[in-house]
Amino acid sequence: MNPRLPAPKAYRKNLRVSSPFYAQIGPVLDRKIKRFSAKHVRKFPHKNHKNRRAGYNRLALERHKVSSKQIASNLTEDLDSAIEAFMNVSRAKGLTPQSLSYYSERLKAFKKYTDMKSPGIKPKDVTPAFIRQFILNTLKIDSAATANHNRALVFRLFQFLLEEKLIPENPAASVKKLKEPRPVIETFTEEQINSLLATCDTSTFVGLRDKALFLTLYDSGLRITEALTLSLSDVDWTQQIFKVMGKGQQGRFVPFGLEVRRILTRYLAHREGIEGADNLFITCYGEKMKRGSVLDIVKRRAKKAHISGVRASPHTFRHTFAVQYLRNGGDVFSLQRILGHSSLTMTRRYVDFCQEDIIKTHRKASPADNLGYKEKTGRTRIR
Repeated sequence: MNPRLPAPKAYRKNLRVSSPFYAQIGPVLDRKIKRFSAKHVRKFPHKNHKNRRAGYNRLALERHKVSSKQIASNLTEDLDSAIEAFMNVSRAKGLTPQSLSYYSERLKAFKKYTDMKSPGIKPKDVTPAFIRQFILNTLKIDSAATANHNRALVFRLFQFLLEEKLIPENPAASVKKLKEPRPVIETFTEEQINSLLATCDTSTFVGLRDKALFLTLYDSGLRITEALTLSLSDVDWTQQIFKVMGKGQQGRFVPFGLEVRRILTRYLAHREGIEGADNLFITCYGEKMKRGSVLDIVKRRAKKAHISGVRASPHTFRHTFAVQYLRNGGDVFSLQRILGHSSLTMTRRYVDFCQEDIIKTHRKASPADNLGYKEKTGRTRIR
């Protein structure tokens, strides 16, 4: 048996480290330990193989102490290494590809700014003032929301370094969020929904599928990515609910009505001859639908229906569902669970939108204003 090979295994056996920081550098250390053990194998000329292995274990642990210090030094000295380590830890947490892509995009913007303003700056030398300048620079070319997103990712990056005890404090902790303008919630009217549905020719597979998808989004408030990832087994026809996997891998149950059940039944009967993906909504070639293609479908059908003055997007169905749900007597807490919001912050915006709607309706239908009574003007004696 070759005594040089057990070194990496011995390293894993004797070193019990659960930190995600050390978990992501394990493969690198394995290679270094293996080379180190092979180089110094003659330092332990023991006849007993167990004694020789014990010697390798001691060398592995010694090498680990040196290597971990070197890697820790790299993370505080090199911004690229720090970002790569943070992304590796994020992958180890099981984040979705969409989240990882978003993280990478935001951190690339930060790295691009550092290369432009202070090339070669070390993570340990980044100050709150430098991060504020980065946020203000983002605000010049983009929205306040994007600037706050950049701030949030920079905060997480340095929080990771802080939790690994590589820096004394998080420089982004004292950088406050920018005040964002109140977002305008755009919704379809009932007439616009009917016009969109009227453009779908239900005698064809594509038309029937589009109508089924539109009604599903309108009746359930699903995000488009959630709707497109639904499989056939995620539909409970008895209880009329979808088993949805939402943001952050958080599952939930979303109900749907009788009309959606009827259109989905017709759609599934029509697609029986199409083999392909197990997804609920598929292309005419049996492939999984993509988010961009659905956006194009909504825009094309909205143009055909002569719909204007509102954003033609799959997400507009979600906004429309939320507002109509509250108008029809739904409560905010059940709406939060259906939409999959982690907090009531976004759900309250729909409540505020409906509140403004109530005020406008009251001004049109005020009983006192429509009474026809007019108060006499002029001098009035006060008794």
